Amino acid sequence: MSLAKLIKPNLEIMDISFDCDMCGQRIVIDEKGGGTIVDCPKCGRSLIVPPTSVTRGSTHLNVTNPAPASQSLGEAVHARIASSAPIASHKPKRLLRFRVTLAVVICVVCAGFLALVLTSQKGTVLDKILPDITLDGEVFIVTKAGESVKLGLVPVDLIPLGDLLPYLNKKVATATNEVARLEPLVKAAQAECEIQENPALALEKELRVASPFQLERIGLPNDAQGRADARRSELNERLAVLQARKEWADEKLKSAVKWDELEKSLQFYRFGFYFDSLPPPLRTTKTNADGKFQINIPRSGSYVLAAVATRHVGESTESYYWLVKADTRGESPLKIMLSNDNLLQGLPGALLGKQ
Repeated sequence: MSLAKLIKPNLEIMDISFDCDMCGQRIVIDEKGGGTIVDCPKCGRSLIVPPTSVTRGSTHLNVTNPAPASQSLGEAVHARIASSAPIASHKPKRLLRFRVTLAVVICVVCAGFLALVLTSQKGTVLDKILPDITLDGEVFIVTKAGESVKLGLVPVDLIPLGDLLPYLNKKVATATNEVARLEPLVKAAQAECEIQENPALALEKELRVASPFQLERIGLPNDAQGRADARRSELNERLAVLQARKEWADEKLKSAVKWDELEKSLQFYRFGFYFDSLPPPLRTTKTNADGKFQINIPRSGSYVLAAVATRHVGESTESYYWLVKADTRGESPLKIMLSNDNLLQGLPGALLGKQ
């Protein structure tokens, strides 16, 4: 039987015919084989069966590298494709592995970025997810007499610890050097001021009383000139003594002023120097007339409460400084007291991890 006779009867049931784009072999396939992959019976190239017949001379898509032509022409013509699996199932495994790897890399990068944002100092994402902690606080001082004094209108700042630590580290070096320089100067000035009060004003009054009396005695008549001269000498000696005492008192007063200025400078570098230019606070509030305040603290990150208060005692002014780490553990609301117990007592060693 000739090839033409073999093909012609089958055209009635194999209604898809197309040419191999490699060797030109005409191939006829049952209509159920549309969309599947077959090998050319002549050259072995893998081809996608079109949904309908293709005219001679038209190009056709191939799928893989040519396979060995192990089938005869007659077997190829009478081949029936039982499988109707889609083309997607025959995609190269290498492309699939690439897509899987790319998806894994994207997931890892996204997860890392999300973790970085969630654990950042500001914690902006966590702050939106988790509710703030409400902190109820009170500022007061207990005097030596045991009286509790509530401090009102005291600004209380909430500063991120990550911003405060570099600032304090820079300040500590300068403050330490200044305190070491001022302490011996303060002691020396204190030693020069042994008097408890300044007698300069009393001495000046005594001088004002003695001077007119002396001038009056100088104008006495001649018959009393001897007594006037004696009295004048006496007054001059007294004036000299008073003048010397006044000069001594003035020196003591200058020493006292010097001591006071040095003491103020020493106290500034021990305490106020750290509050001179604090980093910008995240939040701020102020105590009421009873010394109480309330502030919300984010659950993410670490924060410090900074406060400065002053109180007038007679003619002097007392200053109080606090740098207290806020504890964000526990359930809201939390409570904190700014009092004598946690006053800043020199170098902020607790915040810097020092004893």
